[in-house]
Amino acid sequence: VDGLKYTIYPNNKADLIANEYNREGEFNIPSTFSYDGNDYTVTDIGARCFYGCNSITNIVIPTTIKEIGDEAFYNCNGLTSITIPEGVTKIPNNCFESCSNLASVTLPTTITELGDYIFDNCYNLKSLSIPDAVTKLGNGCFRWTGIGTLTIPANVTSIGSYCFYSSNLKKLRMLPTTPPTCNGDLGLPSDATIYVDEAAINVYKGTEPWSNYNIENPDGFPIGEVVVDGLKYRIYPNNKAELIANDYNR
Repeated sequence: VDGLKYTIYPNNKADLIANEYNREGEFNIPSTFSYDGNDYTVTDIGARCFYGCNSITNIVIPTTIKEIGDEAFYNCNGLTSITIPEGVTKIPNNCFESCSNLASVTLPTTITELGDYIFDNCYNLKSLSIPDAVTKLGNGCFRWTGIGTLTIPANVTSIGSYCFYSSNLKKLRMLPTTPPTCNGDLGLPSDATIYVDEAAINVYKGTEPWSNYNIENPDGFPIGEVVVDGLKYRIYPNNKAELIANDYNR
């Protein structure tokens, strides 16, 4: 239907499983469609559905979508931003791998798991907010990204091997009071710092692989960036600030 291939079911639901590769610019995934006199609701995006769609810059996903398949947006080099709707509970394996221009990802509050290598080689992705409901981060989840600081929610109990390998991540804020399990090394740069609450510092220092890194209290972890009188500052919990940019026409 309109160049999109669906698997249809007797309950009038449908999975989007393939599309034409020559789409360009912004693409809106339909929430419903009609076929042979019946109306269908699109609830799933199939595995590799948009694999290699290099000319799409933004994909609008309808709120009817509840599940996304592995590698759904793999190697979409032109993709710059995407918002995952509420109701989706997992970002599957390799979902956005090699989306080299992806700079903005908005995740829903319903997400509980980030799969393996989902942002691998997304080196233009400089920031991400992980929802509080997330409990698991997959292997190589943030490998080769541009993220410099990241906060891990309190409910995370498991982090995959080399989750942060070869990333720019230098400051990692851990909200879990108990160190999440990890089946290998974290893959953080050797000069990275992990920030944990004062009461949890000794626990992290005594638990591998966390003990392989510098662990400090949260005073050194930035809580945001603000612009005042044309000057951009990075601010910290101890009321200190770092001047990081200014108007060039002074």
